[in-house]
Formats: sequence, structure tokens, C-alpha cells
Amino acid sequence: MNNYCRELKLPFEIKKPELFNTQPDHVVHMPLENHYDLNMVKFFKDCGLELLLIECFYTPPNGGKVPIHTDFWWWETDYIKVNQTWGPADGEIVWWDCPTSYEVFLEPGDYVEHNGEEISHHSKSRILTANEEESKKLFSANTNNPSLVNTGIMHSTINPSNEPRWTVCFIPIYDKLLPESYVSWNDAERIFKDYLK
Repeated sequence: MNNYCRELKLPFEIKKPELFNTQPDHVVHMPLENHYDLNMVKFFKDCGLELLLIECFYTPPNGGKVPIHTDFWWWETDYIKVNQTWGPADGEIVWWDCPTSYEVFLEPGDYVEHNGEEISHHSKSRILTANEEESKKLFSANTNNPSLVNTGIMHSTINPSNEPRWTVCFIPIYDKLLPESYVSWNDAERIFKDYLK
């Protein structure tokens, strides 16, 4: 088994956000403040977890990429989300071994240039990134079905097709009142063991 991505068989269907019917011409990362999935809230609650945040990533078609990054601020750690993508079969999330990495500070704005990609970024952020040319590919997966993903490890997305690729991300947490109470990969495999394919 890998510690990057496992498909989930959920007892419900994840709702497709209305935003995903659009097709921007650049990478997008933003919270989905107007999207609420009661089924996911209940599912996490039944597993002893809370829903911290719903966000999304968009990888544009024709070779679009979300550059290498970790979702956990500016360092690597063991940190999971539940993702589902609406996109092509050859669109993937890719995990990397990066011998060198560096921090990037992003300001709010519609178009931020980073590693050759235009990114629509909606909040001030400090992220860890790396150059793909200096990194080694570890694993890749399509997440068109609900998936447990380790996003604390350096990863990117690719979309070689001519179709848009939208991903919704649900971030579970043990307790919103406790700092750093995120769910690790090993804990997630135990918590979601009855739902892993």
C-alpha cells in the first residue's frame, strides 16, 4: 500500500459545486465559502471528526499544472484531506521527492505568476514549493472518485487533456478548538478503514 492516495467508497455522493461549471484560463485555489455538503459533515462526525474547511483547486486544460507545493503551510508533514475531482481520466495529482525546496509568499490577487503558471489566489499565503526539474516523481493518482489524499507531502497536479479539472477538498480535524489537531495518514487509514477500497 502507498501513503499518498487511497480511493474511498462513501455512503453518499459528493455534491459538485456550481463553480465547477466554469472554465477559467488559469490555476485557481480558493475556499468554497458558499458550498456546504451536509453529507460530508455528518460522515466526519460519525467518524469522530469535524469539518474544518472546504476548498477547491482548478487545473486548466491543455497542459495546465498546479505547481509543486504542500498544503500544510510552509513545511512538509503527514496531513490528509478527502478530495474528489471532476475532470479527465489523465488528469492526476503527483507526489514528489524534492531535494531542495523554498518558500514563496503570495498576496491576494487574481493573477500571480509562479513557476510559469498563472494562479488565481484569494488570500495572503506562505507556501513551500520546489522546482519540478530537480525533483523525483514518487506516485500519481486520478481522484475522479472520492479519495483520501496526503497533501502534507510535496505534490502537484497535471491536466494534459482539453477538459477542465476541478477538485473539491474537505479538510477533517479532530477539534476546531485545538490547534494543529489535523488527521495524519496512519490515523486516517484507521478511522476510514471501513470505507477504503
